Amino acid sequence: SGLGTLNTLPVELVLAILEFLDFQSLSRLRCVSLTANHITKSVLAYTEVMTHAAGPLTVLAATGLLRYHSCFSLRQALRSWECVSCLHYGGFLFLFTCERACSRCLSRNLAFHVTKKAAAKYYFGVHEDDAVALPTLYCLPGVYPAGPELIAHARKKTV
Repeated sequence: SGLGTLNTLPVELVLAILEFLDFQSLSRLRCVSLTANHITKSVLAYTEVMTHAAGPLTVLAATGLLRYHSCFSLRQALRSWECVSCLHYGGFLFLFTCERACSRCLSRNLAFHVTKKAAAKYYFGVHEDDAVALPTLYCLPGVYPAGPELIAHARKKTV
């Protein structure tokens, strides 16, 4: 068994297509056949992120956002160092858009603010049918330092 209709395309084109699939779809594709497993392992962005970025993948899966990001976009975000908003060092990954951000922009830039679906429907006039398609972030329990506390916490870990 092969890749079905994808077998008719050149391998380079199949790899380019697979690079833009989300991680959930690629992981499911790996289970289809030995050929699918082999070609999925040939997608450089997929193998690099699987090998070197297990942490962000685990968090994206646990929060329910893994299916919204392609392996290409996540690889690009993890290889970048600058905040998408101010172009200074972006030490955080904004999970909804898979973009790097600094702590200042995360706290002050409204583009990084998150709201409940009910509030989005009310304030932005999102129709009930469209609200179903909005991504949902499942919060992970824990205490997360921010601002000056985050810097102090990071320094303790490096010492």
